[in-house]
Amino acid sequence: MTRSIISFGFAQAVLALLGLALAAGGLIWRFQRNRNEAFAGGVAEGSPTRKRLIAAILDETQSDWWDRLVFQYLGSKR
Repeated sequence: MTRSIISFGFAQAVLALLGLALAAGGLIWRFQRNRNEAFAGGVAEGSPTRKRLIAAILDETQSDWWDRLVFQYLGSKR
């Protein structure tokens, strides 16, 4: 009998983990919004601004570029 990775049980587990992550994030925001300025205001105000989000994406793509560069260099030496 073969088992598929996309099954009802797997979907339930993924949804349960997503729900748990959302609940944990909501609790962290709830307790930190009065103490930490990064979480201040409402849900929309406490989320990352567009400028910070773009900066984070650019930082991630730059780190990926460095990873590829190093692996290509090391691969050419072997």
